[in-house]
Amino acid sequence: MSAYRVLIVQAMCKQYRAPLFARMYQDLAADGIELRVAYSRPIESHRRRNDDVELPPEYGVEVAHQAWFGGRLFLQHPLGLIRRADLVIVEHAVKHLVNYPLTLLSALRLKKLGFWVHGGMLRHASSPLLRPWRMWSMLAADWIFAYTKGVAGAMIALGAEPGRVTALQNAIDLSGFRAALAAATTEDLAAARQRLDIGEDAHIALFCGSLYPGRGVEFLAAAGDRIARGDPRFHMIVIGAGPLQSQLEEEAKSRSWLKPLGSLFGDQRAVYFRLAQICLMPYLAGLGILDAMAAGLPFLVTGARATNPEIDYLVDGVTGLVTGDSVERFADAVSGLFADPARLQAISDAAVLASHEYSIENMASNFCRGIRACLAKPGWE
Repeated sequence: MSAYRVLIVQAMCKQYRAPLFARMYQDLAADGIELRVAYSRPIESHRRRNDDVELPPEYGVEVAHQAWFGGRLFLQHPLGLIRRADLVIVEHAVKHLVNYPLTLLSALRLKKLGFWVHGGMLRHASSPLLRPWRMWSMLAADWIFAYTKGVAGAMIALGAEPGRVTALQNAIDLSGFRAALAAATTEDLAAARQRLDIGEDAHIALFCGSLYPGRGVEFLAAAGDRIARGDPRFHMIVIGAGPLQSQLEEEAKSRSWLKPLGSLFGDQRAVYFRLAQICLMPYLAGLGILDAMAAGLPFLVTGARATNPEIDYLVDGVTGLVTGDSVERFADAVSGLFADPARLQAISDAAVLASHEYSIENMASNFCRGIRACLAKPGWE
């Protein structure tokens, strides 16, 4: 294959994406394809999550940006990179203003455009004014890189040409996380228990994710209160930072069962995933499902409020539970699992087995295969 230039434009670069881009850079370079990833510094609401990273200069390029209305409109300036690229891949989102001229260039057959499609609007109601634009622009792109097989199937059902859709099977670096889980020693676990004042016979639930509005901090506190009233051995470890971190820390002052730890990444999290028996994410469950599955933790969600496409990976009653949007039902489901060790173990075993279906290696391979196929198209039919 002759040399091509591919540009991926990201609003920000999150730490969990760095391994994906590293693998894609190496994979594409083997075919003489040059990959660049353009990204900007995080806006204030994301900066407080403390989960952004810089990419190596071999393929990462930081570009200037402007943001308005708390990031609801976002303009980046990778124009020179776009001009040199044979294929530009961008997140399909109305707020990203660079998408509009790119869509026009694609329609005029001046630039190949790929949309990285999350698919949230396919599952949940969206603005009747914006939905026609979203649908037309997605279907008009030269290629669709869908987060999951479920999103890919939905796009094809809406009229996308199957030969121009790639299911990425969105994932994170589970191999590294599995190694960190295995490396956590008995001494590490004992030390963590001592730091958190958690007994050997404790029932431990874990929340791991950014703490921002809509994530269910109040819901977790209410559910935890209900669980703790009936189970004095209950504890909830919370890993994550964000705008609601101070609120959670305030809640913890009057709740001995609540253990907020702030931001932890990679190997730092492993010991707490080993301590826990259940993972909780009432709303907006996403890639955290894979961490929980790799650690053998049944994953509990309500199934409400714009759940992310990775919910496709959870099988209700097999690798986790979908409880419905009720504090009482959610709390009782947690208590029920703690009271039934055999069922908890069966779900744990199934989760570990299922986690091997998803990997950053497979996602990078899927992405690069779609890029090669798009570049190989002789023109715009």
